Amino acid sequence: MCPKTGFRNLHKILHITLRLSNGARKDKTVGEIINLMAIDIERIQLVVFQCHQYWSAPFQMCLALIFLFNTIGVAALPGVFITALFIPYNIFTAFFMRKWMVTQMKLKDERAKMCNEVLNGIKVIKLYAWEVPMMELIEKIRKRELSCIFKSSLVRISVDIFNWCTPFLVA
Repeated sequence: MCPKTGFRNLHKILHITLRLSNGARKDKTVGEIINLMAIDIERIQLVVFQCHQYWSAPFQMCLALIFLFNTIGVAALPGVFITALFIPYNIFTAFFMRKWMVTQMKLKDERAKMCNEVLNGIKVIKLYAWEVPMMELIEKIRKRELSCIFKSSLVRISVDIFNWCTPFLVA
């Protein structure tokens, strides 16, 4: 179901993109359209895949806690407490990761727009020998984008380490 949804949405975006008038193309940049086709379609697929988790996760957690308390008894409380301590940390780190992802998407749009402008004006750039300044502009955008990716990766690694260590702390 998820791949079908993604392919249908990608087809619709491509179909709409090909039929855009010049006036409408001024509203959306090439980078925004590329992001729609590459990143946003993947997000839609993930939402379709995980939509049942949003309503079933509370029931699963309640059932797991009931079975845990029936099996172990009061000894399960420290494990539940330690697990509950990591929830605010995950929420806190998700805030920063989302912020950096939005920044990264804006930089990716800017880079794609710049590359598109360079490719459209390649004759002028070659005529005036602006290859190096244009390359430096694109590299500057890439470095800022990589900085966001690096920060997000560090936070993601710390979250993964905490999530891997939680079962050992609970045990």
